Amino acid sequence: MNMKTVMQRGIGILLITLLAGCGGGGSSSNDTAETQVGITLRVPSTSGSALSKMAPTALKISRITLSVTGVGMEPISTTVPVGSGQEDIADITVHSGLDRVFVAKAYDAVGLAFYGTTTVNLEGTRADVYIFMRHVPRITGLSLVEGLEGDMIKITGIGFGEIQGNGFLTIGGEDAVTQFARSLGRVVERWSDTEIIAQIPPGIGLGIADIIIEQEGLRSNQEQAVSTVSIVDTIYGIGGEDESGDLDRFALTATSTTLTNLVGTDSGESASVALSADGDVAIEADQAAGHQSDRVIDFKSAAGVSGALAIVAQDVAVSQGGEVALFANGTAFLQKITQLSGAIPGGTESISGPGDCLLQVAVAADGNTAAAIGQSPCGSGEFHLFRIDDVRSTPTFTRLSSSGAGVAYTDVALSADATTALVGRINAAGVSVLKRVLHFNSSPKQIDDPTTTPVPQPGCPLVPPIKVVDVDISADGMTAVAMIVDSSNTAYHFRVLDVDIDTANPPDDFFTSACGIPNMGAVNAGGSLFISHPFTAGGVLQRVGSFNIVSPAGLSASPVGLIGLNDGAGRFQDQLDLQ
Repeated sequence: MNMKTVMQRGIGILLITLLAGCGGGGSSSNDTAETQVGITLRVPSTSGSALSKMAPTALKISRITLSVTGVGMEPISTTVPVGSGQEDIADITVHSGLDRVFVAKAYDAVGLAFYGTTTVNLEGTRADVYIFMRHVPRITGLSLVEGLEGDMIKITGIGFGEIQGNGFLTIGGEDAVTQFARSLGRVVERWSDTEIIAQIPPGIGLGIADIIIEQEGLRSNQEQAVSTVSIVDTIYGIGGEDESGDLDRFALTATSTTLTNLVGTDSGESASVALSADGDVAIEADQAAGHQSDRVIDFKSAAGVSGALAIVAQDVAVSQGGEVALFANGTAFLQKITQLSGAIPGGTESISGPGDCLLQVAVAADGNTAAAIGQSPCGSGEFHLFRIDDVRSTPTFTRLSSSGAGVAYTDVALSADATTALVGRINAAGVSVLKRVLHFNSSPKQIDDPTTTPVPQPGCPLVPPIKVVDVDISADGMTAVAMIVDSSNTAYHFRVLDVDIDTANPPDDFFTSACGIPNMGAVNAGGSLFISHPFTAGGVLQRVGSFNIVSPAGLSASPVGLIGLNDGAGRFQDQLDLQ
């Protein structure tokens, strides 16, 4: 006898019939009794299903394993190859009896994708058994390589469940969703079948922390490597110094900030800095003619090594592991350098744009998607926002929006997974706007949110026009910070939460002011720490902890009470960056 395997694509039912010899009763005491069993596995079709969303290419079920166990019978196990048509497998004999446990596992190219089990009593000569297959939770991406306790982390994948229900998430063994956890602020912020955003709970200790999702008794990444995040107590930041061409290296813990001056390769003019998410590769873009940009490898180490890059640019962005850096230099093309973490970086490649002067750039964690803003034509008053796909191979530009006459785009930031972009925007009337672009890497939706005018601090009146000049966003796309300045250089920062939610005017609040002293700011990848620095020698580095929660300590209208660090080495020309 044979068993037929049929995959019906239209209705997504895999019908498997197990045939065995006919026989009498169903009790386990009769060792010779057999039942002919028809088994139906209900699983998604091999194309156009949620399964195909787990990777850039559609994944197909490649094999199915079946097992039957029970008292008074020898365990049965077999593997069913799955193809586009019918395939025969060897005959299977199932002994009749009570509490026969049927288990089915479906595998794709990555590993275990679906699981189903049922327990039935087999009596008589014929029985029909239905096994309902469920997605095994599979984690395919994390927004953080390493993070601090209190950082937010975005976990992407499939099979998490449309709602949390009875599911739970643990990071480093700590439950993130129980009432006890909620009372400590360890709360899962969002839960869907393909995405969970949670806060790394306190008290889990330093080192590698396992991330486990369980839904209806199924644990994530079964029979695969467990997803992990490295919990650290120190993160790093970089600042470029005007005129000296040197770099400032910040080591930030919960209670201290340490600054180290790194001597650059020449005394150019720092225009922009970028730091990879793992903190190992730092880039300084030098915009002075006749000078060169800098690269530092092993940046976190006190023995970080500097090296010149033969590029002059006004903005730079670097991928998560330092594989790709993009430079914008105000021309119609971007400069790309690869293999930045190696002793010798890869060659410089020009990426031709659509004819615009490209001014600012941001890149996703994988280095394959980028955002850029530029003018068209150069020197005109109209700006454009672009998405750049396939950066690491053959880049292509897509124009997403135009500012219109009299409106300027000032800066751009991009989340680690390229799903959320943020653009600073200002019009001639001095109305500043944050342009949020949701689903940036697929079907972009653009939302313009006018920024609220802050209440001036005593002695620091605001003189229009007021404009957004700097934006930064956390790796998960949830938390952002922007700086606005007026015509007298009075500067304020404001924080925006829930940046990636499709709603108008997400909550924002202003904090820190510097009368006549603009100060650039940055938020770390996990969104839990903000730092800023004035454009003055001997200025004070300001920082706010727990930046991503509703009411962080130290978030106020003035920098009083913030941890400060005197920096006498120079002033920051453009932006800070944190890993």
